[in-house]
Amino acid sequence: GGPTGAIGKALVAYDRDTGEVAWGVGSAPVGYASPTIAQIDGVEQILVLDGEGVSGYRSDGSAELWRYPWTTQQGINCSQPIVIGSNRILITAGYTMGSALLEVTQSDDDAWQVEPVWQQNTLRGKFSTPVAHGDHIYGLDEGILVCIDAATGRRTWKRGRYGHGQVLLVGDVLFIQAEDGDLAIVAADPKEYRELGRIAALEGRTWNTPALAAGRAFIRNHREMACFELGLESP
Repeated sequence: GGPTGAIGKALVAYDRDTGEVAWGVGSAPVGYASPTIAQIDGVEQILVLDGEGVSGYRSDGSAELWRYPWTTQQGINCSQPIVIGSNRILITAGYTMGSALLEVTQSDDDAWQVEPVWQQNTLRGKFSTPVAHGDHIYGLDEGILVCIDAATGRRTWKRGRYGHGQVLLVGDVLFIQAEDGDLAIVAADPKEYRELGRIAALEGRTWNTPALAAGRAFIRNHREMACFELGLESP
């Protein structure tokens, strides 16, 4: 919630049975990403990308373990941070920020260090969260699908206009909910861009993240929702 929220803390926990506040910690202003439970350098913690940066909090809410500043226009941090390997975290934002890969480590005296491995402007994930597959990362760079090298952040290819949609990784394909309502399937192939299929699914601007279950896609926007039987077949 941040300092202007009802509790006045950046991260708040509630008792799920009663709704009572269990604890609150931190003072950073709110962003648009959701808290995530993560194992980082062997320690369970709550990972949050707020309006000023990314932080790791103790899972019991007793302290903020570490913080890395990530200041964007009007604090518009929407993309979820993703953990790559045991202690690396990818963060991304739109406008001019781009992406950064951070290495987070704990020393013997329980202190934490955060060092950037790289920062590049090759992926500017404004509203959508990128996905990692193998040695590469796929995401929407201001609406255009891009593949970047996870080790360096350098771009491998950039093609396909999907607007500010959402991306899910399913096996070795990317399931993309485009901003215009289309559903598309793209090969998660670092060698080349290949769109495998597309359907006109919804009408109007669509920013919502889809869900996949039992071969069906559940999608929605602010006007309608739908379920599609995907009928995927092996090539």
